[in-house]
Amino acid sequence: MKLKKEQFKIYNFFILLINFITIILGIIYFTYPIYTILWDILGIIIIIAWFGTFGLVFINDLILIKTDKIGKKINHFCYYCLAFYVLAWIFLLINTGLLSIVHTADMAMFTILGLITYIGFFGMALFGMYLAYLDIKYLENRDVWNLE
Repeated sequence: MKLKKEQFKIYNFFILLINFITIILGIIYFTYPIYTILWDILGIIIIIAWFGTFGLVFINDLILIKTDKIGKKINHFCYYCLAFYVLAWIFLLINTGLLSIVHTADMAMFTILGLITYIGFFGMALFGMYLAYLDIKYLENRDVWNLE
């Protein structure tokens, strides 16, 4: 079964929206870190956004025409997205451990670790949003996609 253009467009809008919600809730979380049920919901939304972005990368790999200039550009961005996700997860895991042992008196180290955490967290959402944006932008170009 081939993917229809409308289905693909709706999926891209969903990925764009879920990553945008992740960014908004992430900003609220980092500015108001007191526990509420909203942070549990944020965790579920983040997981949906991550798996949704992985799904988008997988779908792009199946339906992109990689010999086209734009198709090649989107395909390369998919690989950059996956590489960034892997690096961001590694840095987030390392930062979680380091932040638990670094004293707040060492402000320089504490600030650097916090900055890396922010870049990793928000970077993953931005990569997902930009990939969905690229797909939507070039969706009407028939030379790029192998769609019905």
